[in-house]
Amino acid sequence: LYPFMMEILRHLNKATKYSVFDSTSNSSKNEDREQIAVFSGHDTVIAPVLSALGVFSKDHPQLCKWPQYASRIVFELYERKRHRMNNMRRRRNSEVRIEYGVRVVYNGLDVTTFIPTCGEE
Repeated sequence: LYPFMMEILRHLNKATKYSVFDSTSNSSKNEDREQIAVFSGHDTVIAPVLSALGVFSKDHPQLCKWPQYASRIVFELYERKRHRMNNMRRRRNSEVRIEYGVRVVYNGLDVTTFIPTCGEE
């Protein structure tokens, strides 16, 4: 499972402007950034991914159970620009810091807040 989770991370990284593996730039052009990656698999792949994320439990009512037919996991990458104001708080002189966040959706249900290392933000 670890190689597959690293593959997902590599695809998320390709969609960002800056590499999450180091401080190098991926690309400054949006058209060079990866827009979508699609994988297909069976319940025997989906269940371990849910388990690796910490959201698989057959006994907990809010967490995911064994995947039903046509189940899906979606990793959505969000980009947020934060401005640090310089020179009398003028936006045009501000430094821009880019932050990324990932939302995980399982069969239409946002399960991000159930992942132990993810918070409410």
